[in-house]
Amino acid sequence: MVVGAGYTGTEVTAHGQRLTTRLARTLPGLAGQKIRWLLLDLAPRVLAELDPRLSKTAERVLRRRGAEVLTGSSVAEAGDGYVQLTTGTKVVTRSLIWCVGVRADPLVDGLNLPTNRGRLEVDEFMAVPGHPEIYACGDCAAVPDLTRPGQVCGMTAQHAQRQGKLVARNVAASLGQGTARPYKHRDLGFLGPRRAGRRRQPAAHPAVRARRQRHHPRLPPIGHVRQPFAGRDRLGPERHHRPGINLPRGHHRRIRPPRREPAPRLTGGGNRTPLP
Repeated sequence: MVVGAGYTGTEVTAHGQRLTTRLARTLPGLAGQKIRWLLLDLAPRVLAELDPRLSKTAERVLRRRGAEVLTGSSVAEAGDGYVQLTTGTKVVTRSLIWCVGVRADPLVDGLNLPTNRGRLEVDEFMAVPGHPEIYACGDCAAVPDLTRPGQVCGMTAQHAQRQGKLVARNVAASLGQGTARPYKHRDLGFLGPRRAGRRRQPAAHPAVRARRQRHHPRLPPIGHVRQPFAGRDRLGPERHHRPGINLPRGHHRRIRPPRREPAPRLTGGGNRTPLP
């Protein structure tokens, strides 16, 4: 059972169902056992942050793989070998995976400042309204998303990193150094595999070309992220790669193994024995 149909919960369910199905075919101990995956969330649909059309597609893929999706429900009680849902249904399970997301630091609750779902309300310059001396960014701040009026930026590292740099400039601007700028970042969207539904898109498909021109040049040149193969780019995670160290281009030429210094020798006496 997976609780939380956001990005993490949906991905855990999709990959977990595929993994356990494959293991059931290869491990004799799992032969004949029914493997059940259940994804539930209080939201009315899967991936509520996305466009409804994408949400329906994700739910359709999960159901086609055999996973059950329950929306508008959550966990009321978890006991030894069972989970009681808010709908009154009792589900027998030995695994409960909690993917309900993240929340702001509890420190925010004690500041006596306006909040939005536990996050400080700020303007587009990341300053708290009515308190120009207070700035907030990252997970603890509900920064308005200027590309989606009425929405706030998600609690992701991508937003937090960009907001941190900009809020430092805005603090300096409040002290007379430079000009304050509003935070605005437009996501490139989501990058998916060429396989859409049951049919695989050819490399010459307009959608594949658009994805390659828009997303691939922005990917870092790391071996397990971008793999040129037969004239096209093949992206993971379809392949499993061994962990390794990926260095920028040219750095491997400047790295040399440490020189082994000769062991010192005694200068006195007849035999010169090397020191340990």
